[in-house]
Amino acid sequence: MPEAPFDAPFADLLQQVVDRHAIASRLQRTTALAEEVLADAMRIGDGVRRALRRGLAGRPDENDCTALARLAHRLEDATDAALQEDAARALLAAAAAGRPVEAAELALTVFAGLVRPEAPPEHVYLARTVRRRARSGETLVHPETLAQEMADSGRDGVSPASGPPEAEADTVLPEPIALSPSFAGCGSEVALRRATADLRDALLEDSASGDLLLFTDRVAGPFTAAVAAQADDEWWAASAVGWTAYRAGLVEALARLGIPVDAAE
Repeated sequence: MPEAPFDAPFADLLQQVVDRHAIASRLQRTTALAEEVLADAMRIGDGVRRALRRGLAGRPDENDCTALARLAHRLEDATDAALQEDAARALLAAAAAGRPVEAAELALTVFAGLVRPEAPPEHVYLARTVRRRARSGETLVHPETLAQEMADSGRDGVSPASGPPEAEADTVLPEPIALSPSFAGCGSEVALRRATADLRDALLEDSASGDLLLFTDRVAGPFTAAVAAQADDEWWAASAVGWTAYRAGLVEALARLGIPVDAAE
């Protein structure tokens, strides 16, 4: 069946609504609107699907696209307005300036789904990537390289995944540093481990993921290393370098750089 003239624009506009919903649903000011708009968009999509199942031609049509475009613009305008508010601007500035306690207070007023953790753990974990994508496929980071990267993190601190926030960015909210409350939950065989005694007033919990978030330009050490005693991943079973050998090389490299490895991990 040939593609109808409005199929592609309709799909694109529906994706725009979904993408804008992902942002708007994270903001206190636009959470309710985000759910309302998404429900309206889904009803339009359901109407189109029902018409197609009945064999009716001409759907989606120009009216369907116009309705979706209106919903997408409604969410975009509301999100832009929320990002221009004083609290959002102050949050961005506090995070960029490395004032995490102030930023945490502001983040609670700006973001939805964040709460103060009831019982912050004694330590948090920052996963380190052992396997990385390359043109040839997934490659293994040499233990010496990974150990040096971890030493560099101890010296320079760790920034958000996309880099430090920029105070002059008018329409971008700061990206928090995501910390795992447990080694088992960090998603890697290797992690930086840090005590939370001086971070507790700045930590927020993402109620959706369970991660602990820190809104700041970087989190400094001291760090120790958490290295899994075993790796049950099938990738390691198929690798030419098994986990036992890799772990031994990493622990040795970390020791040469003076980075303690937690015996409990």
